[in-house]
Amino acid sequence: MPPFSPARNYVPAVDTLHLHLTPAAPDPAEIFPVAVAWEPLGVRRASALPRYQVGRFTLTQIPAPHTHYALAYQVTRAGFAPPLGVLYLDQKPTLPTARGLLPFQFSNAALYADWSPVFTDFLRVAGLQFHNYTQLHIALDTTTDLVTGVRSLHARADVAKGRGVTKMLEITAHEAGHASTPGLYFGASTSDRRTVFYQKTDEATRAGKSYILAHHAANGLGPGPVWRSELRMRHGAFSKRTTGYVTESGEYVSAHRYPALPTEISPEYARFSTVEAHDVELARLGCPAYLVTLFQKFTNLDFRLLDNAHVSRCTPLPVFDFAKYQKEIIAVKEPRHFPTAEPNAAAKRREIEAPLRSYKATRNPAFLRAALELAEAYGMRAEHATLLARYNVEAESELAAL
Repeated sequence: MPPFSPARNYVPAVDTLHLHLTPAAPDPAEIFPVAVAWEPLGVRRASALPRYQVGRFTLTQIPAPHTHYALAYQVTRAGFAPPLGVLYLDQKPTLPTARGLLPFQFSNAALYADWSPVFTDFLRVAGLQFHNYTQLHIALDTTTDLVTGVRSLHARADVAKGRGVTKMLEITAHEAGHASTPGLYFGASTSDRRTVFYQKTDEATRAGKSYILAHHAANGLGPGPVWRSELRMRHGAFSKRTTGYVTESGEYVSAHRYPALPTEISPEYARFSTVEAHDVELARLGCPAYLVTLFQKFTNLDFRLLDNAHVSRCTPLPVFDFAKYQKEIIAVKEPRHFPTAEPNAAAKRREIEAPLRSYKATRNPAFLRAALELAEAYGMRAEHATLLARYNVEAESELAAL
């Protein structure tokens, strides 16, 4: 087999950027050139205005396709040609876990312009601040035919495929009712990381995205076809959750070492989950080297030449030559620790709940006695009391009758 050559002539870009924003203290010197009350969390469909003027920015109401929000406003600014994006307001009660969070979705055209200072200005005058990413797609565009190269690489018997590239979905043409672009897909559509390879020139021409063709020309790509590798990430891609056990003095033991502890000291340890998150800086998404570093760090592409008995020691076969750009530092946030239940706690709770459900239907005291015995055996009297309340069992009178 001929050696695989990684792409060297490529240009990075952000193609999709969806965020959650939260209210912050507005700057009274910059906001409200007209007397309009602007409280983002207080805007409701019954009293919402079709248009708000916030500093130099105009918010114009458009149909709201978002399932969980009733209002959508397109944000534009004088002197910045494409619309900046869409801000969603008036959250419906169907999404209680995201209270106080306002989705903002950048327009695709804005991401190929100098969007960062404009968006920073919008946050300042609108009294909003960045909270978290919901979607971030990083694209690497190249004149190398990635679709043919990666398809051949995936088919080679002398190449090991990591978990992220074990399965490859190939869509060969636009199918009726199928919104996906023809190309190669690695990772499920619901996963936190997915990589897509496709021919970008055809897609941009068909969609009328002349600004992407101009982006290619300005960066020395073309006039021939340009291929794209697009890393599509969701919020969960930037954090990692691990489980361990900690004593009151702070001594830590990992989950796989905990079962080996002597039985006389293991009760001293409490089970904790730790979340370590990377601090992907919004202000640096306009830096090409930073985007390439993010792509390299979070990619699910893992091809290796089978030249060693241990796959972990096999020679990596990167699709791109990442050495073209200087490697940037991706900061890590302070880890967050919080106590969690034992892995089988939910199963034990369901086991206690089953006889209570039977008791509710039959009023047979044997079921009530069985639930109580299970709760005592598992040391889950508090959970037992909660279940009694849920099933309207009068604990004092009915349990006393046993």
